[in-house]
Amino acid sequence: MNKKQERIEWIDMAKGYGILAVIYSHISHVGLKSLCHIFHMPLFIFLSGYTYKIKNDWKQMVIKKAKRLMIPYIIFGIIGGFIEELCINKLNSVHLINILTQLLFQRRYLIIWYIMMIFILEMIMYFPIKYIKSEKKLFIISLLIYVIGRVYFFYNPQSAWILNLDTCLTCQFWFVLGYLFSKRGLLNNNKGNYNIKIASISLIVMLISGAINYLLCGNNLNIYSNLYALPLITEIGAISGILMIISISKIKTFKFIKMIGKNSIIFMLVHPIIIDIFQVLIFKNHVKYLDNVLGAIITFALSIIIGTLLIICYKKFINKRSKKNYVTESTNKS
Repeated sequence: MNKKQERIEWIDMAKGYGILAVIYSHISHVGLKSLCHIFHMPLFIFLSGYTYKIKNDWKQMVIKKAKRLMIPYIIFGIIGGFIEELCINKLNSVHLINILTQLLFQRRYLIIWYIMMIFILEMIMYFPIKYIKSEKKLFIISLLIYVIGRVYFFYNPQSAWILNLDTCLTCQFWFVLGYLFSKRGLLNNNKGNYNIKIASISLIVMLISGAINYLLCGNNLNIYSNLYALPLITEIGAISGILMIISISKIKTFKFIKMIGKNSIIFMLVHPIIIDIFQVLIFKNHVKYLDNVLGAIITFALSIIIGTLLIICYKKFINKRSKKNYVTESTNKS
């Protein structure tokens, strides 16, 4: 029997906090939305790089990643596309074809744009990580590509390459950074007092960076919209945010946050559907209820509750299926 890969508790915690920030930033038009944008996407890409391991050949890795990412991509892409078309009252045969086309030639389509981007990124990064043996060279090359990406998006803010390949120009930097942090063991200190200090300092630096960006540019980092704000200030803010969330995740474990982190992909894919249903189908497009704090809080809470219920139902289904298979196998052996 193959042993399941042991999960790292603080990574699940960090993903839990990260997905809460993602959901809040998509729901709220007030409050801390801009603050969440500083770090939430770099955090997930960083953690993907941190846990990235090359154990199989490229073909085997593609198959493994496709099973994990492309199945939910297709399922939630079709469901999300149907609901979006229904919300704008354009659900017909032409637009059904449009949904399938968007899925196939993904260009920032729905929340699933991130799933396609991370899938492509992990496929691409196999080669530099495997063949560039020097960590210093890997970092320098990654940084140069990141700078090229920043310059490109500055002059082409409306860019949207097929399969979101253009986002890989900048996202690969956060991926490589996570990979190098893991290789060098830079996040191995789990002492409470140390992490409290790092979290406090990182929070202050992140807030200052975010404030500077917002005051001078009117926005913070937004990878989806190709907004990168001020050079260096943006990167300092994102790295500080990443370190803050990771440090907080190591201070204390909360089972509920950990559960959310373990199932972050489900929460990521479910919450936009819930937002569409409440904002458009129930409030008929005319009530901008998300523009107030109460509406944002209600939708945020419902997104978490419904996501949790789906996970509970899914686990019960899997457990029943496993027991059924076990009974069948035992009977056959007898």
